[in-house]
Amino acid sequence: MSLLVHGSGVADKDYYVNSKIAPFKQISQYLSERGFAVLKYDKRGVGPNFTVADANVWEM
Repeated sequence: MSLLVHGSGVADKDYYVNSKIAPFKQISQYLSERGFAVLKYDKRGVGPNFTVADANVWEM
């Protein structure tokens, strides 16, 4: 089993760098094709397609 963990900042479960590069999506696809279970998650307050569901989550 693999767990993909994000770095700092706002990130969705595929960790999009720009609109075309999603390293976690590529890594998870590669591993799952080889029989691994892969767990990905959206960071707190971040939803699909890099939308921030609650902007107050990221205030300091």
